[in-house]
Amino acid sequence: MITREQAIEMGDRWGHTTIYHATLRNADGSAVRARANGKCKVWKRDPSRFQLPMKHGLRDCFYLTQDNASDWLTADPTEGARQAEFRAKQIAQAAKLVSLSPETPLPILHDALVDADKAIAKIVANWIRQDAEKQCV
Repeated sequence: MITREQAIEMGDRWGHTTIYHATLRNADGSAVRARANGKCKVWKRDPSRFQLPMKHGLRDCFYLTQDNASDWLTADPTEGARQAEFRAKQIAQAAKLVSLSPETPLPILHDALVDADKAIAKIVANWIRQDAEKQCV
């Protein structure tokens, strides 16, 4: 849910903050994204009321208000599932590097295992970097 204060902050830095819809999905399964397209309008007589112009896609524009703010999130709800799928693919690729036939000569087997260790180390380093970036945000 987007609060009034978050909407005002997004309006001050418009175009640089992406929000995600809680239930709507794109064709690839990722959450629908939108960005602020102007300054947030607030009312003195009704402190709970706000109106933030938003942009979605190439031509679709709408207003984020107190009525529809509960449908939008600041974090991508599909990120965890997509990241787990990506990690599973990387592990499968590293496992393919290790799976060689029993007749493989020892020097070739050694080189393949060294390459697999490097690939796995690179994968783990990327995971650590991604987790650190998430914690910084």
